[in-house]
Amino acid sequence: MSTHADQRTSPLIPDPEGVSSAGARSLARRVRTVACVALAVPLLGSAANYVVGFVEAPAGDEFPGGTMWRLMRDSGLFLWVVLGHGVTGVMLLVPRLRFFGALFQLPISLGIAAFNLTMFPPGIGAALVILTLNLVAVAHLERLRALLGKPSV
Repeated sequence: MSTHADQRTSPLIPDPEGVSSAGARSLARRVRTVACVALAVPLLGSAANYVVGFVEAPAGDEFPGGTMWRLMRDSGLFLWVVLGHGVTGVMLLVPRLRFFGALFQLPISLGIAAFNLTMFPPGIGAALVILTLNLVAVAHLERLRALLGKPSV
């Protein structure tokens, strides 16, 4: 009694053409959302640490990054860094602002990676995770194309 047409429209057998495109977009959106939330955690943690002080600057001067971190904190410069982390961290948690938060955070993440690579090598692993999460969070081709506009000929 069942026909081939009935099997194609059955809710138990999804249409392969429709599922792949919609499914891929849905998966990409979910991956970007997870990356945004995961990226927001260390940023907001950094802001909270500035206020509460549960993690101190690295002791000792074996790496110049530890000295620089303490100098930034003691001079008040770190307040501006923390404000940037806090603003982008909140933006990454608000669905409507996630792309812009990730976009604003990208140069900061590049700076974090460069800082750890050159001045505090023990932190390069965490810095690369932050940079990877940031790149995934900003990987929204439609929005990037809209931001860049049509190429001129």
